[in-house]
Amino acid sequence: MEHVMTLRVQVGEALPVGSVAQGELNIIPITGGAFEGPRLRGRVLPGGADWNTRVTPEISHVCARYWIQTEDGAMISVYNKGWLDLRNNPDTLWTTPRFQCDLHGPYAFLNTGCYAGTLRGQDEHWVEIGVWRLNE
Repeated sequence: MEHVMTLRVQVGEALPVGSVAQGELNIIPITGGAFEGPRLRGRVLPGGADWNTRVTPEISHVCARYWIQTEDGAMISVYNKGWLDLRNNPDTLWTTPRFQCDLHGPYAFLNTGCYAGTLRGQDEHWVEIGVWRLNE
């Protein structure tokens, strides 16, 4: 695996939606942050969110959509989803991030490949997300 970046994401207060068909839904606003990796660095833009659904008391599904901007101004869309299972791994949420960015820009490598992520809460206002590219 190749380390791509680590994101430190600032989150706001959870907005409870209530009971939905899949469980208890909360929308968690993404309000900012920063990221850094061997080939890119920049900031996490405000305006995204995580749709967090507690399926059972032990299992939650996350589905986040947000945008990051590199130091040189490139915009990258991030779609990251995964599962937290408190019974088996209470400290780490494993995710599958996907990226969209300019096909002809310096970060075009993010548009293809298979990525794995980890999400760990730092406190009630920050999470840390590690991203790795799976290589052959």
